[in-house]
Amino acid sequence: MGKRSKQSNTSQRKKRGRRGWTTELQEEFLTSPIPSYLAEKSGSSRIHSDFWPPLWEQFFERWPLELKSDKEKEENKVDPERLGKAKMVSILSIYNAHVTHATTQQIKDWYGNHTRESCMGAKPKVLDLTTKKTKKLLPEWQAYLHLFYDAKIKDVVMEEWPAE
Repeated sequence: MGKRSKQSNTSQRKKRGRRGWTTELQEEFLTSPIPSYLAEKSGSSRIHSDFWPPLWEQFFERWPLELKSDKEKEENKVDPERLGKAKMVSILSIYNAHVTHATTQQIKDWYGNHTRESCMGAKPKVLDLTTKKTKKLLPEWQAYLHLFYDAKIKDVVMEEWPAE
């Protein structure tokens, strides 16, 4: 058996890491409004609420969520006696709301992850280690010893602590 040669074609090279949750069509759809997303986000850390609803509406029109049907909702109502005076709540409608919220949050996260500078082709910031370290100043007592040891202090030290 011979060794396999590495493919040099970069157009067929796949991304490394975990497979994304989007399909290629969804990726194209989400990529198209990135300039307007960045324009709205500029100068503010939060995106205004008028950007998301139309995007979600278009996304869910093209790729509807698989929610439980109305018939299933009717069959699985919570017993009103257990809830006391509260309104009847459908467990499945709560589930559907959760799935919808999770998907909208996933779309928001997708924009946050795909509009970082590192994802947009910017040069990565590299720590500059080429500058020389600045010398620290000596404490006052060490500076004094360094300047006057031979002239003033050496004789006193030799008298007090003679060499054995």
